[in-house]
Parts: sequence; structure tokens; C-alpha cells
Amino acid sequence: MKKTILIFFHTLLLLNLGQVHAQIKDSLTALKFEQKSMYSRFYQKDSIISTRMDLNTTFPWQSQTFKKNAEILDSLNTRITTGKFGDGFYTSARFPKGTSEEDADHYTFKLVSYKLTNEQNKNVILRTNKMYSLINSSYHYLDPPKRYIFWIRFIAETPAQTFKGSVEYDIIAPVDFDSTIITKADTGKTITINNKPYSVLAFTKNYVALKPIEPLTSAAPYQKIHFKFIGTDHANNKFLTKMTLLRNNLVLPEELFFYYTKDSTLSKEEISNFVEEYHNARVKNPAANENLILIIKDIGYMDKMICYWPTSTITKRIKQNIDVK
Repeated sequence: MKKTILIFFHTLLLLNLGQVHAQIKDSLTALKFEQKSMYSRFYQKDSIISTRMDLNTTFPWQSQTFKKNAEILDSLNTRITTGKFGDGFYTSARFPKGTSEEDADHYTFKLVSYKLTNEQNKNVILRTNKMYSLINSSYHYLDPPKRYIFWIRFIAETPAQTFKGSVEYDIIAPVDFDSTIITKADTGKTITINNKPYSVLAFTKNYVALKPIEPLTSAAPYQKIHFKFIGTDHANNKFLTKMTLLRNNLVLPEELFFYYTKDSTLSKEEISNFVEEYHNARVKNPAANENLILIIKDIGYMDKMICYWPTSTITKRIKQNIDVK
């Protein structure tokens, strides 16, 4: 009997170890794929870089949109529609004519409360504690004319085919902005962006590498940051959008950053081998402190990177009845 029990637990142990090894292998495969893609972002071909300038560039603090925030928020409130979407529902409203995509992108929302039931009259729980469970603001344009939509998706934790009740949320719009301008001359210096200090590690053709003095709370490669940014030429003209490129930011470990940026000719095999060594070292010592680097990347070869953020906002609280089937 004892022998049978020992064999049983030994088998369980082997199965668990097998699952652990499989998970480690899967995570390594995903990491390799992710890092090969990330490496390519540092060295993009000249042919896909935007070279056309917007000679009528305006910045949010110059926009007339934010001088009419109260009017726009009232307008959104009177135009809200709802509908079923996947395992949840959405609310949306069109911005007034003439609102640009960049201006619309500054409007955000915050869920305040909700009370919902499903088709069985059971209370519905929303996934308010998971990343991307409440998609902040999504904009779509319709021609003619081009109009942008404030769109909020609510995802249900509780199984539900219908939703009945109410949600209460704030739509938040900026009023005033502040900014920090980064140039190549700032390389090696410490700067402040939205009250957070960063060391400027590199200012290249189309990206800036920043080392946070206060460690980032998340190591997720693609995450929201507490400011927006845009690259310009010496005259503060931004680059016109090119379909193949988007302004974006990414986070990666300092060790990987320096390895990637020292050589533009690394092969896929070299990257794969280095990432595997890096991964195995972290598996052996998961508690090791690791510096993270924030990369902010534009669509053209810039002379300046302008980082900006709202310093004051206006809020419209909306309580909305929901009856979605």
C-alpha cells in the first residue's frame, strides 16, 4: 500500500514538473517571438519612414476643441447609444463635426458604479479589475463627413445574454496642458515628464530611450504611460501619418535594450540565443532586480520629441439606463 501511494505521488510530481517545464518552454517561445518583433522596431527601413511634414501643425493646448469642452461633453451625453458586443455591451456617442482624431483621443472615462442583471435576473459583475476589460476610448471615422466616436466596452465576468439596469461613469476631458521637449542635446541628462524623472539614454532618428528614475510598476512591453508624445522638426512641424507606421511606446529590460542597440545586423538566431540565455537566468533568479527602459517612438526622423499631458480636466458624470438584448 505504501509503495502504491509513493508511486502515485511520484507520478503526480512528474506530471506537475512536466507541466511546469511545458509552461516555461511556452513562455520562452512567446518571449523569443515578441523580442524578435521588438528588435525590428529599432531598425526600420528609410522607405517606410514618414518624410512629409504637416505645415499646419497644432498642439492640444492650441486647439479650440478644449475651449468648448463643456459643450462637447453635453453633446456626447445627449447622443449616447448602447448595443450588444461579444460577452458584454457598449455605449458610444459621436463627437461634434470638426473634432479631430488627436483631440478626441484625449477624452477618457472612469467607471463610477453599476447595477446590472442578466436574463435570469441574477446580478452581473463587470471585469473592472483586469487590463483592457473596460476599453478606454475607441474612435472610428465615418465618411462623409469624418466623425469620431467615443466608445466604451463593458465586459461581463458573469455569464449573460442580456443586460438590464444602469451604469454610471465619468467622461473626462482635458482643459490645460504642460509639456517637456527632448532633443539630442539632452542625452545623458535627467529630465522630468509629468512630475516623474527620467534619464535620457538615447535620442536617435525616430525614438527616445528613457530610463525611469522611479522603477516602473509593470514590465508589460506594451502599456499605457502617463503622457503623450509627438516628434517634430526644428520648426515644430509634425510628420504626416503614414499607413505603415504608428507612434507607439514600448518597455523592455535594460539588458535587452543595450544588446539590441549595439548592433543593427543581429540575426534571428543570435537574438533567439541571447533571449534564451536571458530567460534562463531569470528563471533561476526570478527575484533579481531589473531596470526597465521606456522607448517612445515617432513615425519620422525628428529633431524634437514633445511630451505633453493634461494639468487640469473637466468631468461630466453620466448615469445611463441599460436594456441590451
